[in-house]
Amino acid sequence: MKLELDDNARSGFHYLVLGVAIVGALALLNMCLDLAFPGLGPQGAFSHGYAIADDGHATITALTTRAERMMTALLLAFLLALITAIVLLPVWRALNGNPRWRFLAAKAVFVLGLGYWGYAAIALPPRQFVGNRDGMFILWERDVLVNDLPWPREKRILLIPFHTVRSTEVTAEKERGNLLIQLDLLSGEPVIIGRSGAVTVSDTSVYTYAEQRAANIRSMMTAP
Repeated sequence: MKLELDDNARSGFHYLVLGVAIVGALALLNMCLDLAFPGLGPQGAFSHGYAIADDGHATITALTTRAERMMTALLLAFLLALITAIVLLPVWRALNGNPRWRFLAAKAVFVLGLGYWGYAAIALPPRQFVGNRDGMFILWERDVLVNDLPWPREKRILLIPFHTVRSTEVTAEKERGNLLIQLDLLSGEPVIIGRSGAVTVSDTSVYTYAEQRAANIRSMMTAP
């Protein structure tokens, strides 16, 4: 007896197989990226899994790991595809269309969504300190949708003049067990330019790295 599936069942089975394959591919990609990009700080403590080269002063502010972002990217792409299929359902019924095209459209949306948010999980941090120019510190910021994944829009460039900065400090964020590199402005407002992953009290290497990075940033203000 031959088992026959209707279009909806076949599409669901295809999505299941595709999901398993993508999860496996993401896990393999995650391992390869760990080997290719050691990251910022000891064990990549300050890079959060982003593929950002260490130029001596770059820092990243994020709250998630690469694996968390990649799984969120997969979920967002699936939800976007599901919404597309639901929205197109009454249109296809009104036009007496072939449901196959509705699922093809949903798959296309899935691939596009996964492509963008997958790339964002690896290369588009929510905040990145990129250096200085003309007496100003330069930060790139992106509006976050969820789990540090940004909306598909242009980044903002935040400029902080040297003369508005009182000091550069390394502080501990006790709630999360992280270290923060921040600019303390004369207005009293702190601007976080780097956040580490969770660190233990006994691991002094991350704190040493943070202090060195903060010292590099201070030297920018006094360089001729």
